[in-house]
Amino acid sequence: MLRRMTDPFHEMDRLRARLRNLLDSTYVSPQTPSPTRKWAPPTDVWATETGVRVEMELCGLTVDQVDVTLDGNVLTISGTRPAATAPGEELLVVERPTGSFSRSFALAFVPGDVTAKLTDGVLTVEAHRP
Repeated sequence: MLRRMTDPFHEMDRLRARLRNLLDSTYVSPQTPSPTRKWAPPTDVWATETGVRVEMELCGLTVDQVDVTLDGNVLTISGTRPAATAPGEELLVVERPTGSFSRSFALAFVPGDVTAKLTDGVLTVEAHRP
C-alpha cells in the first residue's frame, strides 16, 4: 500500500490548531461567573487503627461553608468556595477553583462516631469504628 508523506510543518500547524481549540474550549474567563462549576478538592484517605481519616484541602473556606454528612456508611463532604471579588480590581489569572464541590466515600463499616475539624485550610474528618 502506498502511503503519502505529509509535510511535517503542516502536521505541526494542524496539531497546534487542535491544541489551541482544546485549550480555548476548557478555559474559563476570569469574568465568567462560576457558581455552578464543580470542582474536587485534593483529598487523602487513611485506614487507621480506630477507623478512617480523611484530609481535604479547603484553603480559604470557613467551617460554615463546609458540610460533613453521614448516611449509613457513606461519608459526604460538600460546600461552596465563593469567587474572589475585590471592588475596583480586575482578575487577570484564575487558578484557584470556585463554586460547589462534593466528595463521597463509601466506608467499609458504619461509623459509631465522626469528628471533623478545619485547621490551616485542611479539613480532617475521622470516622471511628463502633
